[in-house]
Amino acid sequence: MVHGLAGSAALLILVLATVSSLAVGILYILVFGIGSILGMVLLATAMSVPFTMSAEKMARVHQALRATAALVSIVLGSRILFEWLVA
Repeated sequence: MVHGLAGSAALLILVLATVSSLAVGILYILVFGIGSILGMVLLATAMSVPFTMSAEKMARVHQALRATAALVSIVLGSRILFEWLVA
C-alpha cells in the first residue's frame, strides 16, 4: 500500500508520454524497474543492520528497536487509514 504513495507510477507515465519510440519506452521501464528493485534492496539492507547487530550483542536494545519499529508502523498505518476514511 505504501509503495503506491510514492508517486513512481505518475512519474513513469509522465516520462513515457514524452519518449520518441516504443523501444525507448520499454528500455526506460526496464531501467526504472531495475533501479527501483536495487534501491529497495539497499534500503532494506541498511535498515536491517541495526537489528542484526543489536540482536547479537544487546538484547534490550534489540527489543527496543523492534518495539519502536512496530509502533511507527502502527501509527503510520493508522494515519493512512484515517486519511483514507475521512477523504
